[in-house]
Amino acid sequence: MKINKKIQVIIPLLFFSLALLFVVFKLLNITSSRNISSNNISDNHNRQTLSDNAKVIMYTKEGCRYCSMAKELLLKKNIDFESVDISFDTDIQRKLFEQTRQNTVPYIFIDDKFIGGYKDLSELMQTTTP
Repeated sequence: MKINKKIQVIIPLLFFSLALLFVVFKLLNITSSRNISSNNISDNHNRQTLSDNAKVIMYTKEGCRYCSMAKELLLKKNIDFESVDISFDTDIQRKLFEQTRQNTVPYIFIDDKFIGGYKDLSELMQTTTP
């Protein structure tokens, strides 16, 4: 009878532990897949040019009007880009702020160089594209 009560306590604890382990693993996996190395971020004063084969990555948040406008601008100019939603990833938000000192989205990178946000992208597009 005592063994049966121990099993009744151990089994739920075991399932809870496995579920918790799974959640932690998933969170670590998501964070590691979106790691930002410090060499991806450059000083905003080093202006980039936007060539046809440029690699553009934009870190955005859900519901951000400037993120939407930046996406529309790139789509309008037929420029391929990768969009990474950081709405719920406070770790990546903190890293981006620490390394760029920009506290608003979008964070836009061209060929691994930080160029700024929507306003910076818009100015760049006006100076480099017809």
